[in-house]
Formats: sequence, C-alpha cells, structure tokens
Amino acid sequence: MGNRKNATHSPPCVQTPNFFWLVLVKQQPKQDDDPPFRRINGQPAILQLAPKSSLGQVSTPWAPSVFNGSGSEPRQTITFSVPEETRQQMELVEEAVREGLKQTVPGIDAIWSSSTKPPGKYASTLRAKIVVSGDKACRCYNAAGEPVPLPTEWTGLPVLPMLAVKSVYLQKGMAGLVLEVVSLMVGEKERHQLSVDWL
Repeated sequence: MGNRKNATHSPPCVQTPNFFWLVLVKQQPKQDDDPPFRRINGQPAILQLAPKSSLGQVSTPWAPSVFNGSGSEPRQTITFSVPEETRQQMELVEEAVREGLKQTVPGIDAIWSSSTKPPGKYASTLRAKIVVSGDKACRCYNAAGEPVPLPTEWTGLPVLPMLAVKSVYLQKGMAGLVLEVVSLMVGEKERHQLSVDWL
C-alpha cells in the first residue's frame, strides 16, 4: 500500500442523476465498473435508502456512539437496521466502487471493510457517520417535512436517512466508503400500551 495511510479517493464518476434512490427494486449498476452515483459539481453524491412512503422499513437499533468515546463527540457512528434487499443493493454499490479503484489500488478487495453487515444475531445493518452537534449537525425532519430536533431516544426509531458518499478511505490494511448522514426523516416510535383487566 506504500504511503497511502489515511488517503482518500473520490468514488469513480459516471453520468447518473443527482439523486440515486436505493429502493427495494431490481436497480443495479449498468456495468461492473459503473457505480450508480457520481460527484455533482464537486459535491458528494447522495443515497436515499428508500422512498418516503417506505418510512418504517429502516430503523436505528441503538443510539449513535464512538468506540471508546465519551459520548460527547460531535461526529459519531450510527447504525441502521435495513431490509436485506437494501443491504444487498448497497453491496452492489460497494462492489462497483472497488472495481473502479482496482487499477490504482490492486489489493482493494482484500482490505475492504463493508459499511453493511448481513443478518445474523441482528437484522441486516448499515453503518455511517452522523454529526450530532454544532453548526454542521444533521438536519432532521418529520414525515410532513417539518424540521424537528435531533432525536434523544434512538432505540427502535423509524428513520429515513440521506447519505452523502463522501469518499473512499484508505488506511494501512483497511479501506471502505465514507458515508455521512446529511438529512434524516424521523418517524413516530411505536408505543406499546399495557392492557390491564381490572378485577
């Protein structure tokens, strides 16, 4: 890998719409080296994991955090529970990015760390970064499109994130996509009421 520690690369560029809807349909790259996104006027491409009508299919199993952190860090890691079909679509995106980088990083497959995890103990998941405080904090909206504060209770919260594909990070022995939540639609958390039969 030479001196590529902490280097970043822009994802390969192709001519596609500004917004790529990663929806639960058979939408995939046209060719192995043709990922379905590009940088727009120098800005990161955007992935929306599902259409607005699918709010509730994606949720946050737990709150954002930083490994060995204090919890006060402005930029944290957030995990989304996603349908398996959505995870597989994201795998296609990552595969296309790797193919586009193989000429400059021949061993990319061996060191690639996926942003997704297949189902096992938990449902399929996708990881990204989110800014939770400061001027660049993630913008949140309700289902009506009205601005709302960043959630304080994350467990089991239905959400619909927009993810910026910022770059590909390259560190010693590891590489992957840099995804950051730039906008988050927040749904209503289901409330379970205890039914009591009075004697």
